[in-house]
Amino acid sequence: MTRDTDFMKQRRICGLALSPGGERGALLAQQPKKDGTGYATTLWWEAAGRWKQLEGADWGSLAWLDENTLLAACAEDAGTGLYTFAAGNGAKALYATLPYAARLEGVLPGGAVLSAVRPTTEEKAAEDGNWTVLEEFPFWRDGEGFTSGMRRQLFLCPKGGTARRLSPENADVCAADVSGNQVLYAAALPGVLRQGGQAVYLYDAAKDETRPLLPAGTWQVQQVCLWRNGALFAGRPAAEGPAHNCRFMQMDLAGGAPRLLAAPNLGLGNTVQSDCAFPGRALAADGDRVVFIATVGDTSQIYTLDAGGKVAPLTGGKGAVDAVAAAGGRVLCSALRDMRCHEIYQLQPNGKETRLTRLNGGSGLAPERVTFTGAAGKPLQGWALRPAKGTAAQSLPVVLWLPDGPKTCAGPVYHHAVQALAARGYVVLWANVPGSDGHGTAFADIGGAWGVAGYADVLCFVNAALVACPEADPTRLGVVGTGYGGYLAAWAAGHTDVFKAVVCEGAITNCVSMQATSDDALGFARHQMRMDAYHDAAGLWQRSPLKYVADMRAPTLILHGQEDRRCHISQGQMLFTALKVHGVTARACVFPGEGHSLWRIGRPAARLRRLREIARWLDRYLAT
Repeated sequence: MTRDTDFMKQRRICGLALSPGGERGALLAQQPKKDGTGYATTLWWEAAGRWKQLEGADWGSLAWLDENTLLAACAEDAGTGLYTFAAGNGAKALYATLPYAARLEGVLPGGAVLSAVRPTTEEKAAEDGNWTVLEEFPFWRDGEGFTSGMRRQLFLCPKGGTARRLSPENADVCAADVSGNQVLYAAALPGVLRQGGQAVYLYDAAKDETRPLLPAGTWQVQQVCLWRNGALFAGRPAAEGPAHNCRFMQMDLAGGAPRLLAAPNLGLGNTVQSDCAFPGRALAADGDRVVFIATVGDTSQIYTLDAGGKVAPLTGGKGAVDAVAAAGGRVLCSALRDMRCHEIYQLQPNGKETRLTRLNGGSGLAPERVTFTGAAGKPLQGWALRPAKGTAAQSLPVVLWLPDGPKTCAGPVYHHAVQALAARGYVVLWANVPGSDGHGTAFADIGGAWGVAGYADVLCFVNAALVACPEADPTRLGVVGTGYGGYLAAWAAGHTDVFKAVVCEGAITNCVSMQATSDDALGFARHQMRMDAYHDAAGLWQRSPLKYVADMRAPTLILHGQEDRRCHISQGQMLFTALKVHGVTARACVFPGEGHSLWRIGRPAARLRRLREIARWLDRYLAT
């Protein structure tokens, strides 16, 4: 039986790397600190066929210097310390220090390649916390705070030396790959407005020169890699929205227009929602093939891409793959399998997976698939977690769980909060409705149809699930939604009375103000709403749950991170105020210092409080 505190014991893998020849693996494992203030991140590597923990507990990134030497970055009071570990005796030695927070991206013969968020002007560098100047929009990013005048830049740091910048000062690096003497990277070039599309650059260490391969503004680049003496990137044309799946494009290192290699209509990376997930690198080159992670249906799998553009699956099991590493013909991945938390698996030539680590014990209750007919008359898939099958008919309360999105999906993976609710006796339901990932671009694209697309399908799923789970009591039905799921929960509260308790976390409630406050404000208006607050405020208001507050009756709990830059805290405040004014029972719990991803990466103490707020609210209105 899962308890609300069990996640405090769980480790999740937040870094994975293979040595150049593929003989040795290394990982970073994150676990909540006992005092709930943060996470301790430990460093592990393969030694004599076993995984061994190395000294230290504040590691942030890792890379292999060579087949027998691991390099790792550690957060320190004065900035970042880089340390090497030698195979055999595991001896630790200082490599270099930096006076600011930095992340390892790889290694060149001349030193370590790191990225760090740095100011681009003397005025920005002089800010001391008492003020900040904003000259760009969006002016902040969730999890980072104000970003105007700040850029993620690339640096080369030699052993015992001083780091020097490699990327253009105004370039904001979003993806990088280091191989041999070269660094391939994608970067936005923000102006007053951050428009879509990144530039792609190549740094050649042998010539100590950087040259542009792709101009900014034409492609939204998600991942890059050096492969077969050329450049490969996964992305979509800048004019397309995030619902569109990526293409794999090739480029010559001498420059020229990108060429299409493959367009498999697969969602790159893992978007299967779990509060134990930690998505990492989704693309890696290994000899004549590229391996990549893609979300398919309600799982994420590993695929291969060859030089002829052929795409083929390597895996096919239930669950989710968060990160992949490949070298020397060997492929490792961090994955959520068999209703367990993260472990490392090695892929065998026959496609089977061998579990290599034992970082976490136990497993959760497995959900059952529920097939239902959606609003458009097509079959769709959902899941039911049934803690007490065979009990008396209509005897258990029910919770509909709506994950963040769009362009994410729900599936049969371990999700601690869901398991904890099932342990309290709730039948927990979740489904993939229009707007979800894993079913192609057309299914994921609900731009301009929020509140219409998906909502009717949710009700179809609930009706089907209640039939499939006779122990579920339809008169004790609640809904919990996060982000876009919170939007759907609030929308449902204003359009139906079937839900007797509502929880909205980090929800969008006012689509008009969302365009002015979100770190994705421009993309939200252009691609999600397909209308502009400055020209069609009435249209955006029609899509806002807040417009329908006079029809809301269900007791509503509002959860919001005070530092949420994706869906600003004012979104939750406006809903709370409107409910109070209209006499609806409402409670708000605000989490200082937390952002939009509180549910997954927030401070452990805040995550525990969140779980308990949800459970108490549902117990109060559904348990009896």
